[in-house]
Amino acid sequence: GGSRDTRLYIWEKSGWTLKASRGIGRWPIESVWADSGYIYGASSDSFIYVWNRSDLSFRTKLAQPDQRPGPGGIMVAVTADADRVYGGSGDFDDTLYAWKRSDFSVLTAFKAGADDINALSSFGGLLHVANADGTIRIYDAATLLPVRALSQATGGMTSVAPATDYLYAGNSNGSVYAWERRGYSLLTRLRAGEEGVLWVWADDELILAASQDGSVYVWQAPDLLKNLGYPGRPTPTPSGGRTRFAPTPSGRSGSL
Repeated sequence: GGSRDTRLYIWEKSGWTLKASRGIGRWPIESVWADSGYIYGASSDSFIYVWNRSDLSFRTKLAQPDQRPGPGGIMVAVTADADRVYGGSGDFDDTLYAWKRSDFSVLTAFKAGADDINALSSFGGLLHVANADGTIRIYDAATLLPVRALSQATGGMTSVAPATDYLYAGNSNGSVYAWERRGYSLLTRLRAGEEGVLWVWADDELILAASQDGSVYVWQAPDLLKNLGYPGRPTPTPSGGRTRFAPTPSGRSGSL
């Protein structure tokens, strides 16, 4: 977990006890990604920090070309696959960066939209980029050549969550959009409250959306997709629809 108090927190999944925390200075950690070898933290100081997963020791920090720490070039998103580490920046830099995972050398940097990059996700050989310009841009992970750009008329895309057969994205207009990954036809638009969606996560069973209204909205993916005429995975269960989890009875304890 990355925190506004500039620290990375690690918990044991077996008992949810705090295992360790690591500080990086005075800048917040905007997002975190982990794979089998490393933990990555995208920081507001425009670096991506890397820790060894085995012993949580500091490994390195990834810099942008012509690094100029401070406002501009703020790293807000990070993800990785077997070969590369990807970072997305916001403010007025709005650039997608790629480094080799083997030696962390810079591979390339280019604009991936007309506004801030808000989230990244690498899945199935594709890199998905959520941009504040209202687009989800999809690139071939091996070549970083563009594959598709999905867009909506209103609001900026705040997050992106690919699953086996479907792609989901959160929007600042309070919606979660769902596309079929084969052909990328828009399936539906889900409402997650009246305020912006901050983050979306999905697998073949559940779709979760964290909202600025202080709630997490949950859909059962198989039932939802079956009702739309799509098979979904796994076999649908009897219950379906949207569930709303609020941290307090009023649901207004602050933004998640």
